Amino acid sequence: MRHVSAVRTRGITFPQVGEVQVFQRPGCPERGLWVAEANGEADGTPRAIPPRETIRSLLDSGDIRMRTARITATGLTLAAALLAGTAATTAQAQAAEPAPVPACSLANTKTTVRNVPRPINHQLLTVTNTSSKPCFAYGAPHLAFDAAQNVVSVVDDSIPQAVVTLEPGESAYAGINLSAADGSGTDGRYASVLRVSFDEGDGTESRARTVKLPKGTWVDSKAAVTYWQSDVESALMW
Repeated sequence: MRHVSAVRTRGITFPQVGEVQVFQRPGCPERGLWVAEANGEADGTPRAIPPRETIRSLLDSGDIRMRTARITATGLTLAAALLAGTAATTAQAQAAEPAPVPACSLANTKTTVRNVPRPINHQLLTVTNTSSKPCFAYGAPHLAFDAAQNVVSVVDDSIPQAVVTLEPGESAYAGINLSAADGSGTDGRYASVLRVSFDEGDGTESRARTVKLPKGTWVDSKAAVTYWQSDVESALMW
């Protein structure tokens, strides 16, 4: 018998004809398009196929149990299960992906500055994560004293091996060299406040936060700040 792209329901035996295979094409409703073929003789001569009307009458009389509907329903159930499984897997994968870590900013930190006994002419700037999620302390803080337009220069050699990550409650540190120890700086003056901005991680700078400086803070043109460090010792070694 040649191949028929259809679902076989069963065989029907007709007198002087033999068994006739009845098929239903997938996607067709019951009583839809039917195909029947008869087994041939031993020498390959095909026997006559009973009229389609005869086969249809048998189908209509209920003599042949329809299995296609059951097969189709099973296929739909399996497809729905596969789709549901795929959706669940996708949702689990998305849930498993960690949320992006934000930059440390005005919104999720507090900032303080204090004098240190050494090195001389230095202060320690501390930023603490006050949020419930980690944040990245990118680059170096952007500093300016009082109303100065010039930003304090950065100590390039102080760049850390990796961006400092602050878990909730943790702190990062930057050392501020206020003035030249040998007096070579110019424009020396007392400063009362420090304006601190954060690196957003994409090359932009946040709005400035004003921090009160310790009384008697003297600064000059040689002032410089380190990159954010994970410990105090690293921040004050420059």
